Amino acid sequence: MPVNDREPRTRLQAQTWLILDGLEDAAAWPPDWERPERPDDVQYLYRKQHLLVRDADVERVMRVVPSELVEHDDNLRGVTLLRFADEETRSVDAVCAAVDRALGEGVVTPDHMC
Repeated sequence: MPVNDREPRTRLQAQTWLILDGLEDAAAWPPDWERPERPDDVQYLYRKQHLLVRDADVERVMRVVPSELVEHDDNLRGVTLLRFADEETRSVDAVCAAVDRALGEGVVTPDHMC
């Protein structure tokens, strides 16, 4: 049976849809991963409107990107999860690029899984 009435072209595509449909705010990179000419080209999965930031850079990042701290039981020491404010309409990629320009590369990364 197709995943959510979609007919997968590959096993990776079917598995990716299952994950995306099961996780809140999940997306796949690159955005055009479903195009027929890009079969099996999912580089990573990430959560929309979320960034990972080193603790030391949180205040600087929050000045560039309106966001709030996400508190949870699985916090890693030295890394903070931020969620964009509701009025932020840019994509994770666009926000990362803006932070790279303002603060230098490597300050933020999408909240992703490989």
